[in-house]
Parts: sequence; C-alpha cells; structure tokens
Amino acid sequence: MKKEALLVVRGADRLATPVDSGINTVFKDFAFRLAGDTWKNLMGTIEDYINAKPGAEVEPFDKTKEYGTRHPYNENDCK
Repeated sequence: MKKEALLVVRGADRLATPVDSGINTVFKDFAFRLAGDTWKNLMGTIEDYINAKPGAEVEPFDKTKEYGTRHPYNENDCK
C-alpha cells in the first residue's frame, strides 16, 4: 500500500524597521536576494532528505525560479 503525504511550505520576508528598508534600498534588494538564496538552500536540503528515504519521492524544486523578488503587497494573498 502506497502512502502519500502532502507538504506545503510557504514563507514571506518582511523588513522590520525603516533602517532595514533604507539599507535594502541602497544595496538594491540585497536582503531579498539573500533570502532567495536561503530559501533555495532550505528547499534543496528538504528535497534531498526526502529523496534519501527508501520509497520516498518528491516533486523537484525549481531552483531556477527567482524567489527573492519583491512582490507588491496584496492583503487578499494573506488569507
């Protein structure tokens, strides 16, 4: 009998203070690029961990997608 599990991971980065926002503006979204790299690393590690389990498989994570881009805030996305 094959067992299936669904794991959904979603995250959001927000700059906490005006200083954070100012530094990020000066360095051209530096914080968001770092966050994107961190997210790709985390998801790649989780993918490798799952695939190492006997009989387990996971849909490949798209490492080419740009996860660190800033998206306009939409309150409807938060529900």
